[in-house]
Amino acid sequence: MSQQAAIRWLGACALLIVALPSAEANQFVTRTPIVDADAGTVGLGFGYRWGDSPYVNIGDVASMKNENSSDLVPLYLYEGKLFFSRGTEAGVHLFDNDVFAVDLVGRYRFDRLEAEASPFFEGIDDRRQTFEGGLAVSVTQPWGILSFSALNDMLGRHDGQAYDLNYRLPINHGRWTFTPQISLVHQSEDLMDYYYGVDANEATADRPQFQAASETFWRVGLN
Repeated sequence: MSQQAAIRWLGACALLIVALPSAEANQFVTRTPIVDADAGTVGLGFGYRWGDSPYVNIGDVASMKNENSSDLVPLYLYEGKLFFSRGTEAGVHLFDNDVFAVDLVGRYRFDRLEAEASPFFEGIDDRRQTFEGGLAVSVTQPWGILSFSALNDMLGRHDGQAYDLNYRLPINHGRWTFTPQISLVHQSEDLMDYYYGVDANEATADRPQFQAASETFWRVGLN
């Protein structure tokens, strides 16, 4: 069986991503960027996601629907001539060669707030996870891979946009590939206000009305 056709177990549990926000709030990690696979690759694995919630009085990223303090996220990898699936992202190749690619992409956003998670949020509407879609372009050169994506909310939850300018450098070492990366991320005012704003009907003496602005921050990580 060829390497491309073999089923691979993805070591996604080794993924480390750190968000470095500039202002109001820490950001949820919203991507598990499994990329740069050979054409014809099929794989199955998992991502282990943990950390502090950006919301006050909520200690971790887990859901109220379980008692875990972390999430185990299944990841599916398929890299075909037309379609692809890369962890929490999937899409269609509109154009793809060894240097330049243009894709239609869809990506899952993990951000959420469940009001019952803390008495502090009584009276707050839940902020729900969503699915975002749009365009992504990438350029592959010996010095690394530069990509840009522009996504919109497809489910009408935050009705905003997210932009991600990413640079990564795959480093091969035997059967292993290590990929350090850095991203500049911009999230629109509608997106930020949905997840971090407080509407007038939600405001209390301890939780005043607040309208969040757009936010730009850096994110660094290692696959």
